[in-house]
Amino acid sequence: MTGQLEASAVQHEQCRLKRLAATDYRNAAGCALLVGILLLIIHAGSNEPFMDDFSYAKTAQQFAATGRFIFNGWAVETLGWQVLWGALFIKLFGFSFRVLQLSMIPLAMGCAYLSHQIFRKFGLTPGNSLLGTFTLTLSPLFLPVAASYMTDIPGLLVILVCIRMCQRAAESESAREAILWLVAASVVNLIGGTARQIAWLGALIMVPSTAWMLRRWRGIKTTGLLLFFLAYFTVLGVIHWFNGQPYSVPEPMYQGPIHGRMLLHAAVQTVKAAFCLMLMVIPLLAAWIPATRTLPGKKRVLAFAIPLLATAILLAAAVRGSDGVLAPWLKPLIEAQAFAIPILPGMSLHKSLLVMDAFLTLFVFLEISCCLGVLADHSEATYKFFHSWKKSEIFLILGPFALAYIALLLPRGIYSWIQDRYVLGLLPVAIVGLALLSQRVINARLPKISALTLVLFSTYSVAGARSFYLASAALHRLLDRMERAGIRRMAIETTIGAGIANDGWAQIEHGGLINDPRIVKPPHQYRVVTRDDALPGYCQYWFTDYTPDITAEYYIVPAPMACFAPTDITPEYYHAWLPPFRRAFYVEHRRPAQAIAAR
Repeated sequence: MTGQLEASAVQHEQCRLKRLAATDYRNAAGCALLVGILLLIIHAGSNEPFMDDFSYAKTAQQFAATGRFIFNGWAVETLGWQVLWGALFIKLFGFSFRVLQLSMIPLAMGCAYLSHQIFRKFGLTPGNSLLGTFTLTLSPLFLPVAASYMTDIPGLLVILVCIRMCQRAAESESAREAILWLVAASVVNLIGGTARQIAWLGALIMVPSTAWMLRRWRGIKTTGLLLFFLAYFTVLGVIHWFNGQPYSVPEPMYQGPIHGRMLLHAAVQTVKAAFCLMLMVIPLLAAWIPATRTLPGKKRVLAFAIPLLATAILLAAAVRGSDGVLAPWLKPLIEAQAFAIPILPGMSLHKSLLVMDAFLTLFVFLEISCCLGVLADHSEATYKFFHSWKKSEIFLILGPFALAYIALLLPRGIYSWIQDRYVLGLLPVAIVGLALLSQRVINARLPKISALTLVLFSTYSVAGARSFYLASAALHRLLDRMERAGIRRMAIETTIGAGIANDGWAQIEHGGLINDPRIVKPPHQYRVVTRDDALPGYCQYWFTDYTPDITAEYYIVPAPMACFAPTDITPEYYHAWLPPFRRAFYVEHRRPAQAIAAR
C-alpha cells in the first residue's frame, strides 16, 4: 500500500511539473507575441532609417547585390551574420528600410522568449519571470532599437542564447552532455558575435566560467580551456579581417595617451551607466517602496529624505556640467529622436528634460534608498542570500561575464561616451539579481506598484518609438516636396532636427562613403571640412564633418531658429503619440553673415 502511495505521489509530481513547464512555454511564447505585435504597431507605415542603421542597411543592400561585404566608413561593428540575414530578406522582398527593420522582429521575439526561459531556470517565480521579461523587452532601451536594423538586438540575442546553453550544460546529467552544450554554446556565440563584437564575451568568458563550475566532471576543464583558445584566436582572426577591409572603421581599445581628465570623464560615465541601469529596472526596484512599512520611523524618514538631497546635488551638477548631458543619466538614445520626448506645457525642450530628469532621479533614488533600508533591516536574510548566491550557478555563469562587460565599457568612457543602449547586455543580469533578492528578502510576489511602473514605462517606450517613425515619415514627405520643387537633396541638412540617419544615407548614396578620419584603408581618404564661423555653435551639428557632399543651403528644424531665416516652404505637420501631439518640421535657410553677427 505504501509503495502504491509513493508511486502515485511521484506520478502526481511529474504531472504537476509537466503542467508547469507547459505554462512556462505558453508564457514565453505570449511574451514573444506581444513584443512582435507592439513592433508592428510602431512600424506601421514607416520606411525610414534609424540612427546608425543607414550604414548597415547599405552594406546589406550591397551584399545582396554582390555577395561581398562592402563597408562605407561608418560601422565599427563587424556586422557579420546580420548582413546575411538582411540580405536574405532583401532577396525575398526587395530593398527598403521597412523590410530590413521588420526582419529584426523575429530576433526581438526570440529575445523575449529566451529571457523568460532563462529567468525561470534561474529560479524566478512565474509572475516575476513575466515582469522581468517585460522589464527587459518593453524598456525604452529595447523597443526603439528592436524597431530598427541596429546591431543591439542581434547582440543581445546572441548573449541570451549563450546563457541558455550554459544553463543546459549546468543541467546536464553526464559529462558528455555538458561538453556538447558547451561546444555548441561556444560555436554559436562565435558565429553570432560577428554581428556585434561584445557578444563574444559569451565564448570568451561565459563558456569557460561555466566549464569551471562543472570541473568535477572528467574532461570539462580541458574542454573549457580548448574552447577559450578557440574563441580567442577566432576573435583575433575576425577582427584582423575586419580591420583590413576597405572603409571599415577600426576601433582599438587603446586609442591614445590617457591623462587625468580622461580618467575623471570615464569615472563619471561609469557612474552614469550604473544609474542608467537602475533606471531601466525601476519596475523591480519599485517593489522595495511598500516594504518600508516594516521599517522603524527614523529609518523610514531617512529612506525618503536621502533621495531628495542626492537628487538636488546631482541636478545642480547637471545644470553646471559641461558635457552637454543632464546628470545622472547617460548620453541618451532618445537624443537621436528628440521629437519623441514629451514637452511639458509652457516649457522648452531643455526645461522639460530637466523636469523629467528631476522626477526620474528622485524616483530611482527613492527606490534605491528604500531597498538599502529594507536590506539593512533584514540583515540576516540579506546575508544568507548573498552567501548562497556566491556559490550558485547564477553567479558563476553571469558574474564573470558582467565584470568583463563592464571592463569593456570603460575604454568608451575614457575616449568617448557610454550611450545608454550600451548597458542593454547587462540588463538581464540586473533583472535576475534584483528579482531573486526581492523574492528571498521581501516576498515571492512583487507588489502592484511594480506592475504599474512597468505599464507606465512600456507605454512611454511604445509611444516614443512610434512618435519617432511618425516624425521620420513627415520628414520624408517634406523632403519629397522640396525635391519636387527643384531643390537638390544635397543642399538640405536634416541633422539638427532629425538626427544623423537621413543625411548619412544621402552622403553614402551620393559620395559612396562617410567621411570618417579613422578610416585607414585605403589611406588619405579623409576630407577636412571647413566650418562656417558665421554660424553659432548650436546651429552646427557634429555630423556635418562626416557629410562633406552636403552643402547646406536649407535646414529642416523642429522649431524656428534665430540663426536661420524662414522660407516660404509650408511646414510639414504630424501627430505624435506624446505631447505636444501636433508637431511640425520647418524649412529655413542661412541668414546673411552680418545679420547673424548682429544677433
